[in-house]
Amino acid sequence: MNFKYLDIHVQVKCISFCSSNFVTKSTEEANCENTDIVENKLINTNKKNELDINKLVGNIFIGKIVKVEGNSTDIIIGKNIIGIFTINTKINKDIIIVPYHTIIEYPSNDLNNDHLLCAILRSLYESHLCLNSINIRNKLEYIAIFSNSIFEVLPLLKLLLKKKVFILIFLPNAHINQNEIQKKFEEFHITNESIKEYVSTFDIDINVTEHVHNITNKCGIKNIIIYPNINTNMNVLKKIIFTISALNSNLIFTYQFDYLNPYECKLLYDKSITMHFFNINYYILYDYFKTADSFNFAILSLLNKDIEFPSVSITKKSFSDLEEIFPLTPCSEAYTIYVNKNMEGQKSDS
Repeated sequence: MNFKYLDIHVQVKCISFCSSNFVTKSTEEANCENTDIVENKLINTNKKNELDINKLVGNIFIGKIVKVEGNSTDIIIGKNIIGIFTINTKINKDIIIVPYHTIIEYPSNDLNNDHLLCAILRSLYESHLCLNSINIRNKLEYIAIFSNSIFEVLPLLKLLLKKKVFILIFLPNAHINQNEIQKKFEEFHITNESIKEYVSTFDIDINVTEHVHNITNKCGIKNIIIYPNINTNMNVLKKIIFTISALNSNLIFTYQFDYLNPYECKLLYDKSITMHFFNINYYILYDYFKTADSFNFAILSLLNKDIEFPSVSITKKSFSDLEEIFPLTPCSEAYTIYVNKNMEGQKSDS
């Protein structure tokens, strides 16, 4: 029986409700106001309901198949599945309706692992999408990451360490707490040996240019990733980034900015720098295949134990109707899931 083009009704066991590490806080907080990318699709629909649904887009759900539309077979009824909540997902209380090709059947044996997988998978698949934008030519390269906190960097850092590249992380002074950073490394099972050999953290307010030129023997850095929400002067930050860039380097901005002055344009041209704007919303909304590839990579890496499950704290809340989540705002720097109260008495493998 071919289920590929059928709609599947899934009773949601749990769903993540986390901020993307690659979205600015203003976008996350004003989610309903910043959805121009999908406005045309919503013009003849109930806009408020669909814009509220957007708060769940990109998050992970785990559930059980309860119905297959247009098919009388029960061969897949009761199967445990996992998937990404998309703009096309429909809601009916604690049931979601999704195309069969967008979900994955998986062995669900431990409810705690279900909750942990649900909570962390978004950050990993989004980081893998970002990783695909990085042009790593050899294992001796330096990669610089500018971020507001170590929390949002950790999933990408975990993936980069498998590439055996040298990673320089620049954080604002207020978030340079070595004990806290070490604790976060331990949560993601990043060993002291890996840190000593491949990872360095620095204050973003130091003389970054001089420091990088000393480390790289004035060659600069080939790949630079800039996370959103950095608490520093953006014009100063751009100047630093353009200056420490190597010839023919790749800059990955995860947020938009409005202006490049003539000097910056000339510098980009003279150094043959490529600027890449990594818009996570574009991939989730429009590039299903790349998103699915990264999702599959992340879940298989975790289930096959190629990547260890992080030992992170999860905030668990409950729902009986998914619309209860709509008025809420995802928490940044936290792993949050909502668990279905209607399924609390069921075994994970039933």
